[in-house]
Amino acid sequence: MNKQPEITEATRQRFVEAFLALYKEKSIEKITVREITDRAGYNRITFYRYFESIYDLHDYIVRMMFTRLRPRILENVFKSGDPSVFASQITALQKEWGETLSVMLRPGFYERLPEEIRTDLLEQLCSAFELDRESVPVSYILDYYMNSIFTLLHRRLNDPEELSEEEFAELLWGILHEGVLRQLNNYR
Repeated sequence: MNKQPEITEATRQRFVEAFLALYKEKSIEKITVREITDRAGYNRITFYRYFESIYDLHDYIVRMMFTRLRPRILENVFKSGDPSVFASQITALQKEWGETLSVMLRPGFYERLPEEIRTDLLEQLCSAFELDRESVPVSYILDYYMNSIFTLLHRRLNDPEELSEEEFAELLWGILHEGVLRQLNNYR
């Protein structure tokens, strides 16, 4: 592609927006390249200049999100020992990325993460919590941990009236820092 970078990026962004609009309505398996190109205003040839498949476009969006969110999530959210700092970070993420996250963080998101992102997340968590990355039980627990976080964020973003921002952040912080069973005991 010898086009100007801003044109190339604008084209790529149109495909991203078209995909997100469709993904909001239906599963990735039911989305066609034709639907994406029709919404974006381009033809299939142009789509394939940028992406190999719909899954490649999905992974591009995930990588873009992760690149932009990674420093804030790892430094400010997972490592925060202060519930109020944690709450403000969760609120900021929801405000900045709410629409995209609500579409992307659907059930099964964690399983569809590109392998390098999943590996990086697990390595960062092992480092942050001083865990043995080679331990099989640790990998099980962290898979559970990440699936739970993504599921709860998806639910919150799709039904923001269920809990206030503060209640949600407090609940999530408690689960992450004190454990599920201790949180359930709070509601007996």
